[in-house]
Amino acid sequence: MKKLSKSVSFFTALMLTAWPLHAAPETADFPDSPKAGEAQSILSLHQAEIRDALRLIATEYDLSIVMNDEVTGAVTLRLKNASLVNTLDALLVSRGLDYDIRDNIIRVASAKDIAEERKQRNSRQEREGLITEVLTLHYLDAIDMKPTLESMLSSRGKISVLEQRPHKGFAFGSAGGSSSSAKGTSSSSSGSGSTPSLFGALGAAAGAAAGGGGGEGSDSGGLLKSRSSEESARSKTLLLTDLRSQVERIKEVVRKLDVPPRQVLIDAKILEVNSATLEDIGLDLESSFFRGKNSPLNNSFAGDLNSGSSNTAISPDILSNVFPADTDSGIHAVFTKVEGEDLTVIVHALLQDKRTKTLSSPKILTVENQEAAILVGEQFPIFQSNVSDQGTVTESLSYYQPIGISLQVIAQVTPKDEVILIIHPTVSAVGAFVTGTSGLTQPRITTREADTRVLMKNGETLVIGGLLEDEDQNRYWRIPFLDRLPLIGKAFTRRQDNSDQRNLLIFITPRIIDAESASLTDSEKSTLEGIRQGEAAAALTTNQAVL
Repeated sequence: MKKLSKSVSFFTALMLTAWPLHAAPETADFPDSPKAGEAQSILSLHQAEIRDALRLIATEYDLSIVMNDEVTGAVTLRLKNASLVNTLDALLVSRGLDYDIRDNIIRVASAKDIAEERKQRNSRQEREGLITEVLTLHYLDAIDMKPTLESMLSSRGKISVLEQRPHKGFAFGSAGGSSSSAKGTSSSSSGSGSTPSLFGALGAAAGAAAGGGGGEGSDSGGLLKSRSSEESARSKTLLLTDLRSQVERIKEVVRKLDVPPRQVLIDAKILEVNSATLEDIGLDLESSFFRGKNSPLNNSFAGDLNSGSSNTAISPDILSNVFPADTDSGIHAVFTKVEGEDLTVIVHALLQDKRTKTLSSPKILTVENQEAAILVGEQFPIFQSNVSDQGTVTESLSYYQPIGISLQVIAQVTPKDEVILIIHPTVSAVGAFVTGTSGLTQPRITTREADTRVLMKNGETLVIGGLLEDEDQNRYWRIPFLDRLPLIGKAFTRRQDNSDQRNLLIFITPRIIDAESASLTDSEKSTLEGIRQGEAAAALTTNQAVL
């Protein structure tokens, strides 16, 4: 019975191919049961010596173990996919034993002894003096780290964020107007229902228009997040007061969490395509001719987008998803992903037609989990009217509405080097003006926008299509003098009304930027270096201006 091989059998290795444990003391997250697709584990004991079983478990979890003399006896059980904590509970609790884990050491004794040891340890901690240390973070913000560390404090510990109150900078392009309108605020929830709450800046501008409140002023530009107004948001200093042992454990957690964030290069192309362009260049997706195996689209196309050429085949299934057949105006957004060189082929084919407009082709480098925002356009002033008790009507500038092409992206990098993108593209323009009861005219803002969250491979391209807009064209021809003749004058005139549609296509490609930038081509590396140099030059110019 002393021989373990006669009493203990482990099937498919409880022993944690995927569950190595190097736990932080007292705060360790022990492995849970394996998920689907992972190795299964079964612990089967039949009249096994409990001390031998505990030694095996400690060995497989890479832990040390200390057992009192009263830890004896035989045990019979069968556990499947049990975590370390559940396994120890099943082995010990029913036998009047207990355990404690500190500094990767399992201490096993009677429940009474373990309770007494915990009581003595708490008593020592109460007598132990407190120490205070300043923790300076390198990458994370202190306000983000604080909630995580608060859960690790002892009953006597406390942690606080260093409050930084910098002097206000200069405001460029003052909104002017009354002070009440310049300082007014609007939450995104009060704006248009189509504006996603994820990007609160645009919601603030829309909320001001819908609810009558003022915006944040011109410095917000519709693209700054509310986080920038938090005075301590960018502080990287924490003041920690606790027991020495707790301080050391917290510092170890900080070292593991405060690591350099991944960077993502967002490459976007925004095209506006005439509804007839697809048919004119041979991309009539409703025709079965382009969907069969012998389709010309399955032949090789030559593409040259980024100073490089490639020969590749395009999948008609991709195009049929990108370009919807529905010809009604409005939003019929379609989201699809393009792999390999298919993007080169699609864009090359579209750009051969002169009616295809490249509205914008921005590139921006951003840190993961931080919003990247691009606005190509203008800030359109929105006024509000005020009527006094005497009936006098005055006008004042309420806020600036961003008009043009804006793209807001948040990129999150997964452990498998995939990218989760949260995307909100917007194309807006000033439409016809409307007149209010006070005589104040305000413009209609025509907008085409979409909002999506997708999981993509590194270097894969997301295509957003189906954002349609009607375009009316009226032409008039006449023969001078003859068109004014009575009765027959209309015979010398001609009027032509054309109605067309424009389809907005958005191509977004995220690329994870490693230290070596191994995944980038030479031209992309050159572009990335130019972006970095531009950011450095802008920062230097700003510093010189301040000095």
